[in-house]
Amino acid sequence: IKLPFDVTWPDAARARSFGLSDEDLPKNALWILVNVVYGYVPTIFMLVQLLRLMVVRGSRELCIATILICTFIFNELILKQIFREPRPEYSCCTSCGMPSSHSAF
Repeated sequence: IKLPFDVTWPDAARARSFGLSDEDLPKNALWILVNVVYGYVPTIFMLVQLLRLMVVRGSRELCIATILICTFIFNELILKQIFREPRPEYSCCTSCGMPSSHSAF
């Protein structure tokens, strides 16, 4: 199941439709939750930095926010349009996978 910011939650019905057996599916709901939360770490980092910019209003916070915004724009709007590398066959996300957004941060 696709969540905001290209994070996915495992979908057992979709996995079975690709021929995966029940042994291949994750069973521990806590472990799934930990992995999903971990997928949001870059997003949380960016939000914290933008909030710091609004509260502190320092030049360091402005520099960090500018770098984050420029990196996001460069990665999403320029590099992904150039490379258009598809995601793996069984991916829940349909957008291009390379270059990876979260790895840029």
